[in-house]
Amino acid sequence: MSNSAKVLQAELISSGAELLSGRTLNRHGQVLGAMLKSHGVELVRDTTLPDDVEAMAVAVREACGRVPYLFISGGLGPTVDDVTRKAVATALGREIVRDEESYNLLKGRCEAVGREFTASRQIMADIVEGAHALQNAVGFAPGEWISHEGTDIFLLPGPPRELLAIMEQHVLPWLRENLPEAKVPEERILIVAGKGESDLAETLEQNDLPEAGVSVAYYSGPGQVELVFRAMQNIEGLERCINKAVKLFGDDVVADHRCAVEFLLAQRMDLLGQTLAVAESCTGGLLGGRFTAVPGSSSFFKGGVLTYSDEVKADLLGVPKDLLSKKGAVSAEVAASMARKVKETLGSDVGISITGIAGPGGGSDAKPVGLVYFGLAQGETCKVAKRQFSGDRGLVRERAVQYAMDLLRRNLG
Repeated sequence: MSNSAKVLQAELISSGAELLSGRTLNRHGQVLGAMLKSHGVELVRDTTLPDDVEAMAVAVREACGRVPYLFISGGLGPTVDDVTRKAVATALGREIVRDEESYNLLKGRCEAVGREFTASRQIMADIVEGAHALQNAVGFAPGEWISHEGTDIFLLPGPPRELLAIMEQHVLPWLRENLPEAKVPEERILIVAGKGESDLAETLEQNDLPEAGVSVAYYSGPGQVELVFRAMQNIEGLERCINKAVKLFGDDVVADHRCAVEFLLAQRMDLLGQTLAVAESCTGGLLGGRFTAVPGSSSFFKGGVLTYSDEVKADLLGVPKDLLSKKGAVSAEVAASMARKVKETLGSDVGISITGIAGPGGGSDAKPVGLVYFGLAQGETCKVAKRQFSGDRGLVRERAVQYAMDLLRRNLG
């Protein structure tokens, strides 16, 4: 693999009609961009194309003329729509040849799992002439590396697990070996909840942040924003910026590293020796699902109750029927009762409740779609919060879950 190119830029070409039809979400650019950036290579273009040999061949030729590193994902399988090998061979004016090592490995794997080594499966042992096969530890189709007129071309399988495996086992080690002096910017991260991207940007600007030689990028998610401060040379300035930002945003700062808030909450609950139970209506178990996704969550998470209907709220959880009829299921009073009752019923130290209108129907002028109430019962006290979320049903539910976890974070001490 040559390392004559000086401009450390890369492009990605993703192959697959399913990526363009909306049937499959393509996250390859996100994953690859992060991996390459940590090794001093910037992903500057991400192109998705159908399974068309000529269209892909044109894209490959054009990319080779622009950047020293080209990644192509997908289209390495055994079916007729897996055309990446042919497209790359066409673009480079090369043949497709059989790789004996890959052939023997594929044959052995098929035999080991009792699969017939059919002619179609043997196709996965074919590579572009002059390429080096990158063996796939978690799948069948190997990747490929080809050096062509100053461009290093990497062919990667489409399935995410297989793409990651070949990147980690073959490509990243090569980058570390061949680009040891690649300049990678220093970065510091803040996860901030409770404020929108524009509010955070305005606050930073009003306080002369970031300073010269430091940049800041914003990555918004439901209920929180990730701020990434970067610097190539002004590392002292980078530290000043992050310290000032921490003071500015105070309790809104969730973490100083990338993480899911449920993992932070699990650590905090364990540290405090506290237990948790949840009562959910409009979120239908999503909050409990987030907590139980944490390994070892049984040490702090007692369980949850899905109280979607008024009957279940009353009969199973014990919310007073007259309260439901008088105030309605979506109300501060019912949210408080749900939090207290689930705490009492499941014997936890803390109880959280969510009740709201996720939509698209069910709203009114008094209680519009997106209205959600939260209850947080601790000891003898119970706090209630009210929020009006925008977005479709899925987004309202996701934002409600995120807010409930942030409410807990702010009240754990």
